[in-house]
Amino acid sequence: MVENMEPDNSPEEEKDLISDAFFRMRDAAKEGGHKLPNLQRPPKKKGSWSGLDSRVPVKAAEGIVADVDKQRAAQAVVRDRAGTVISPSLLKEAGIRLYRKYDRRPAPIGAVLNKAVVDRGWQIHIAHGVIMTEWDSMVGKVVAEHSQVKEFKDGTLVVECQSTAWATQLRLAQRQVLKSIAERVGDGVVEEIKVLGPKAPNWRKGKLHIEGRGPRDTYG
Repeated sequence: MVENMEPDNSPEEEKDLISDAFFRMRDAAKEGGHKLPNLQRPPKKKGSWSGLDSRVPVKAAEGIVADVDKQRAAQAVVRDRAGTVISPSLLKEAGIRLYRKYDRRPAPIGAVLNKAVVDRGWQIHIAHGVIMTEWDSMVGKVVAEHSQVKEFKDGTLVVECQSTAWATQLRLAQRQVLKSIAERVGDGVVEEIKVLGPKAPNWRKGKLHIEGRGPRDTYG
């Protein structure tokens, strides 16, 4: 019984077959209008990698701040000469502080202003100003036309109304007004609203006078 044996190609024949196929592919690409690479151009050399690129220059001395590249500080890993990763807790004990990328990021202007307001105790003054300027949106335009904020002290807001009727209406809506104020200046800033009616005219003349039956609301 005779087995069919395929003849083995020599390395030179295989090289010729590969070369022929390669040049046929180049000719077909050239006919198709494609740009062919220059075979005479030497291949580009890849940049060499250095292990120092992933390290952070750190001077291990107390009170000295490490000088770290801004752009790569967030991804940098601190290592010693042997390549061992240094724990952040050890750096903290040695008094070494790494400048990370977020250390150089400016704080939002709103956060800076809020901190300044709290540090200087300006909350009450700012709250008073907000209530004065936005009073019409807190109680409504109609009520605001017949009432006026007089004083704000110790968590109590004093409001004077033009008539007893408007004062009564504002007292009934006091809970809603306090809620609206808290949404703008914060909870606990205004704890109470003291509503005053109109001031009655004083008819007293001279030193001698007789007590009457008291003021009557006929002027609002």
